[in-house]
Amino acid sequence: MLEGAHKPQKGESPGDSNSQGLSGESIKGIEGLAMNVTATPNAAQARPTLDQVATMFLAVATKKLESLESIRNKDTDWLDADVSVDMAIELVSERVQAMSGKMFPTADAFASEWYKISSVVNLSMASFSRPSSWYGRTLQDAAQFFQQVPDILHYAEVGVA
Repeated sequence: MLEGAHKPQKGESPGDSNSQGLSGESIKGIEGLAMNVTATPNAAQARPTLDQVATMFLAVATKKLESLESIRNKDTDWLDADVSVDMAIELVSERVQAMSGKMFPTADAFASEWYKISSVVNLSMASFSRPSSWYGRTLQDAAQFFQQVPDILHYAEVGVA
């Protein structure tokens, strides 16, 4: 039992803990950290703001694009036929960087910009000549991420800052 928590007395059920201990006090929790015990199961949960969600998605996109660039730089089997893919991914990287400093008034405004860069990633994946290569598989992963973000954003029901 947690240190400081109410112990039921003889004849008292464990659910009858309102008589002492848990009304606004702190108790020692996991690893001795103080926890506020006033929260109820029905307490309102804070939702991330649009800016927080956009920042997270753009950070993940940046990492995926950096990974693609790193793989591309190490790829000794790169074909000249795939230069358009290389340039398209570079454009996507530039656009993600530009979006990173922008405030979006609505989730729809963010999604609209996101669809534009997502379509470039999808076209790149469709035209890449070696889909089973390391770069091809990483590009496919990036394309799936870019495709899923608008749906995740919709279901996240982000709050307004």
